[in-house]
Amino acid sequence: ESLEQRTESSSTGPATVPASHPSSGF
Repeated sequence: ESLEQRTESSSTGPATVPASHPSSGF
């Protein structure tokens, strides 16, 4: 679970807190 990859996946949500994986970002 790469944060950068997640950020690209969840463009709708903030980069700091990815909607797909909140645990990963936050």
